[in-house]
Amino acid sequence: MANFLDDPGTFDEFLEKFLAGEVFYGKWTDHVKSWRNNDLGDRILFVTYEEMIKDLRGVLKRFLDFLGREMTEESMDQVVSHCTFSQMKNNVMSNLSMVPRDVMDHEKSSFLRKGIAGDWKNHFSPDQEKKFNTAIKQEMEGINAEFPWDKE
Repeated sequence: MANFLDDPGTFDEFLEKFLAGEVFYGKWTDHVKSWRNNDLGDRILFVTYEEMIKDLRGVLKRFLDFLGREMTEESMDQVVSHCTFSQMKNNVMSNLSMVPRDVMDHEKSSFLRKGIAGDWKNHFSPDQEKKFNTAIKQEMEGINAEFPWDKE
């Protein structure tokens, strides 16, 4: 866990702060909406973690198409291999294990957790999930954004 962040408190307390935007990086919905700016046109490629977990090679192909680039199958195999969760979790260049302990305390929480999509649901009570979904849906109303979890 990053030591420069405030103690999150209980999960209920953190959820309240998160939904109110009273966390280090502000409101998640404001962040997402800022990238849905029409002035950016087609210069932004939106990719979700869930999409990468489901089809990393397919997402890499989307990146290449977006950038107007090509890559050999061998190179794609190497990129996909290096970008799997298990490889990144064990790579000191991506797991932040080289960051000094006074900045990032891996004893409290590792930077990369489980590498699965949807685990957040295991941490929410039914009431918390309802509150969260209601707030996010309300905040994102009228925004042209589709998320994988909306399809479930």
